[in-house]
Amino acid sequence: IRRPDDDDSVAARRFNDSFRYRWERVIDFLKLHYALTRRRDTAYWRDHADPASMPAQLRDLLALWQHRPPSRHDFPRAEELFPSASYQYVLYGMGFRPAPLRMYRNPMPLGPWNLCAAQVMKSTGSFSRSKW
Repeated sequence: IRRPDDDDSVAARRFNDSFRYRWERVIDFLKLHYALTRRRDTAYWRDHADPASMPAQLRDLLALWQHRPPSRHDFPRAEELFPSASYQYVLYGMGFRPAPLRMYRNPMPLGPWNLCAAQVMKSTGSFSRSKW
């Protein structure tokens, strides 16, 4: 036998889980900007750029992105507030550079992503010119 308030508690829990997930992604996306900034001229910028203030989820993603670009697989929900392309714009626009690819005996050819990134870098000169 179900009590009438059972449905409300399930709905409330689902709402809270969804809201918490979305809010954490907003924090991750905003914090990404601070994690990548080169500004250290005030305590405000130093505090927000401090790696200790970075959410664990964002630290994990940045570690992955050292070796590959952000992808839709990094964000498991169907309706993300900030899809992988949003992260790519911020990362590469603020001068983020993945680690160089290791050379293997049979290197893989440049994929569409690498070709696109190379064209953007060639046309802009470099992403690292940004003061921020």
